[in-house]
Amino acid sequence: MGNRILIIAEKKQLAIDIANTLGKPIDHGSFFELPNYDVVPAQGHLLSQAQAEDYDPKYKKWRLEDLPINPPVFKMVIKRDKQTGETNRYAKNQLTVMKRLMANASQVINAGDPDREGQIIVDEILTFLGCKLPTKRLWLHKQTTEGIRDGMANLKDNRQYEGLSKAAKCRAEADWLVGINNTRGYTVAWQSRGHEGVFNVGRVKTPVIGLVVQREIDIENFKPQTYFVIKATIKTLKGNFDAKWIRGERHKEGFDSEGRLLDGKIAQSIVDNTIMQMGIIEEAKRERVKVSPPLLFSLGDLQKLAYGFGLSPDRTLEIAQSLYDTHKLTSYPRTSCAYAPESEWKRASTVISALKENFGDQWDFAGRPEASIKSPAWNDKKLGAHYAIIPLETRRPVANLSKDEQLVYRLIVRQYIAQFHPDYEYDATKLVALVNGERFGAYGQVPGALGWHQIIPLSKANKDDSANAPLPSVNKGEQCRSNPVVAETAKTKPPPRYNGGTLLDAMEEAWKLVSDPKIKATIKQVEGIGTDATRSNIIKECLDGGFFVETKIDRSNVYIPTQKGRIYMKAVDPDLTKVDLTAYVEGQLEQIKDGKLEVSKFRELLERFMNRILVKVKDGTVAASMPSPDQVPPDTFGKKKTGKAGSKLARSRSGLGSKTPEARKAGSQTVTASRRIT
Repeated sequence: MGNRILIIAEKKQLAIDIANTLGKPIDHGSFFELPNYDVVPAQGHLLSQAQAEDYDPKYKKWRLEDLPINPPVFKMVIKRDKQTGETNRYAKNQLTVMKRLMANASQVINAGDPDREGQIIVDEILTFLGCKLPTKRLWLHKQTTEGIRDGMANLKDNRQYEGLSKAAKCRAEADWLVGINNTRGYTVAWQSRGHEGVFNVGRVKTPVIGLVVQREIDIENFKPQTYFVIKATIKTLKGNFDAKWIRGERHKEGFDSEGRLLDGKIAQSIVDNTIMQMGIIEEAKRERVKVSPPLLFSLGDLQKLAYGFGLSPDRTLEIAQSLYDTHKLTSYPRTSCAYAPESEWKRASTVISALKENFGDQWDFAGRPEASIKSPAWNDKKLGAHYAIIPLETRRPVANLSKDEQLVYRLIVRQYIAQFHPDYEYDATKLVALVNGERFGAYGQVPGALGWHQIIPLSKANKDDSANAPLPSVNKGEQCRSNPVVAETAKTKPPPRYNGGTLLDAMEEAWKLVSDPKIKATIKQVEGIGTDATRSNIIKECLDGGFFVETKIDRSNVYIPTQKGRIYMKAVDPDLTKVDLTAYVEGQLEQIKDGKLEVSKFRELLERFMNRILVKVKDGTVAASMPSPDQVPPDTFGKKKTGKAGSKLARSRSGLGSKTPEARKAGSQTVTASRRIT
């Protein structure tokens, strides 16, 4: 054991920044040398899960009788090239360098990104290399010189993040079990129907495809219903106002699940009972309402807003990452938190000064930010592992940024600057008239002091909605008269198609879409599909895979499933296409991270689920649900089989099948595949 300190950084840029912060490093190509430190980059995952055939050569053939494949202990191997299957040279070299540097080290510092995946990337390296050295954790929110110095001064014991590492490991193993077993089982079934290629099934992407396809099915099957909206003009001595009928407790029948009145007879009876009748103002409330600025950005919130400016979610993440690790202008982007520490609030004067310098003549934010104003977004009690995306005090002209980078940076800065403006204020009025036992309500909202709305404009709805018009100054107890009273008809509308913003919402709030009552009873309102750091990439992979496409309808971009996506959904078991499993697993991973669930218990639950799914694969249920080649448009899934046993199969044109041209035995229960399936 030597006396040096080895720092393993997740990415090369971070290794460069750390080395430059610690001194004047010597660049050896594969690592950076300083008087007391060696800093070596991993460049993401250097290791990957072993494939099934790594556990037993018999798994080179894909057979139903071998399923489920469930290793008692998962192995890691040096990362392999996706095209050739050969060991990645860079990964092998970096691991060799790390092993050599460890021999001269007395301590290791884990400098993975500050998230679940960053933790496991370095931890799995340390395990693979058999490292027994004391290990610290460098947890960075800012990839600036100051941020790195602060992080190095506040190193934690790496064991404090053991829960995070366990959760990441379990996530990877869950994806392996679901992906390997179902892909093999479904591929055998797919080829038994006369198709070619590999039928990929994943734990995360499959339910996302399911959301888009099911939404299109719901739209196609939608049958509009007529419902009734009862409106009245309420007349008083001090003025008139328009009001809507309020459903009372005595009205129990004739409504849909959304509370809309479907019964025309009831609607007409209410009109007949209240038209040209005297009544009384039962409620008259007026108050000055103050609204704090919206919270700071989580990654998901930033992606949703940027989508409205034409940036896809994955593009927004790419830009946010660049603003963080390349330009050093913003804090860590892969965060689900919308709050920031109070210590960062205290730096506001410095940050605002830097922002004004960065924008120069382009600074066009209205109003004057006051660093002394403290919005609710600054709250230490609301913080998790990360805090919100905020601008830093780095001084760099925005003119040096690309057009897209300027857009995202401006959005982040605008949200930050809004925290240092006064509250938005408006005058709210609520009037309720009681007429012959029926109530009619009106709500008015008149803008007062704009406050932070000077830089984040009022929405179009707030500006144009006639319901927000001023109401007359009447008092409780005053008499009134209803005339006219009408029952207007309207039609229910189909659910909207998903777009880049609303699909992120659905993935984030997948717990709302869980249908299994047992799962619904156990999950919390935090379980979704993927994480803030991964959702945009999941959507991109589904688009790239051709399962749905983005197209413009009525001047809005929306996602529409392809023929491939539809057939895929018909073939896959509903237990895999619904969000239930993925949301449940995310909840279990959170419990593992927090030390509330044992890894062994998680494995038992996952194994039971896998066995239940594979029963349908083995008994022929899955194959029976799959179409034959004659039932599928020719350009959807590729050529029909020739029927010659052992003939070489053409690559599937759809992308559903394997991208490799290996031979597959037509119609058999055995498939030979040497390529990794994910």
